[in-house]
Amino acid sequence: MNNKGMTMVEILVVIAIIGIVGSLTTISINSLSNSNVKSVVKEIDSYMAKLRIENMSKTSQSQRYIKISTDTSGNYFLAICDNAGLSDSSIVGDKLGSKKVNLELIKTSGNLTVSSSSVTTMFAITFGRDGSLYYVDSTGSPIDDVEGIYATNGNKEATLVTVEATGKHYVE
Repeated sequence: MNNKGMTMVEILVVIAIIGIVGSLTTISINSLSNSNVKSVVKEIDSYMAKLRIENMSKTSQSQRYIKISTDTSGNYFLAICDNAGLSDSSIVGDKLGSKKVNLELIKTSGNLTVSSSSVTTMFAITFGRDGSLYYVDSTGSPIDDVEGIYATNGNKEATLVTVEATGKHYVE
């Protein structure tokens, strides 16, 4: 038998395999992007749980805050600090997420977009001794009527829902 080329069936099989591999790659990339948004929100939630216990404990000397700041590239950073550290731009902390994620505070009167042109504290979260939750700006002034933190990256989104009066919080 003389084999000088490929049959139509062989060509179709190769094209089908390439199509399957390409679609699996696209699905994997999309799920990685979605997991990054969720991981940012889960990381903030985890820090909030630890901070709530610390601030409510009798051994805590001063009130501590979770400071969320951003740089000119749009990267967000999370640090634990006291009241004096809120406005201290040298306290940056750990980077949130491996890719750029946009954060907004969800307010009853419309969302507060978090953006900046330099390294600044965008907002901070703290808990009172009674477990209640407070959002504050870099000066320590309260940001009222916040219902949570909304994270997006393109069409991927995740929400950290918070209840100020009780201090409860959960990822949605």
